[in-house]
Amino acid sequence: GVRFMLDFDEEYPEMCQTDRDYLDDEDFLQGLQFMENHKGLVFDMQLCQSQLLKSAEMVSKFPELNFILNHAGFPLKGKFEEWKEGMKILAQNNNVFVKISALGMWEGGFNMDEKTRHIETILEIFGPRRCMFASNYPVDKAIYPDSLGLWQDFYTISNTHLKLDKEDIESMFCHMASILYKL
Repeated sequence: GVRFMLDFDEEYPEMCQTDRDYLDDEDFLQGLQFMENHKGLVFDMQLCQSQLLKSAEMVSKFPELNFILNHAGFPLKGKFEEWKEGMKILAQNNNVFVKISALGMWEGGFNMDEKTRHIETILEIFGPRRCMFASNYPVDKAIYPDSLGLWQDFYTISNTHLKLDKEDIESMFCHMASILYKL
């Protein structure tokens, strides 16, 4: 996959990875058109939750290009409904998939209840066959010093809390990444 960190939010300058919002930049859109024309490429889309609605419009212009939303759109504490609405709009594009990772990263991480709520919502909106668990290594080490804890949390949430079936769990831990990235 090709990734460009599109994170831009004037309200949260500490989250910005770019100097401006590229979602309607003509040069950037030409690059996505190039990717779409070369079938089989994937664009890893990292952005702020405030950009979810706008990204849905952008993604709709490239229906033959798969987009993977990194870090579940960086949901923020206290802004769950805004994030959820953006995810619902983005999910209307069948070429968007979600990497579930870095939940609450900008705010020291989410507790288990917050993680469970967000993962359950993502799965309700996108379905497990459009989602995958991922890490944000080495950044995750700030919250999970041994990194195994992250994967244990994902498994506990999917198996114990949400009681997903074995096939969906295997898909999110392994198969979706293999399919999308042609591994």
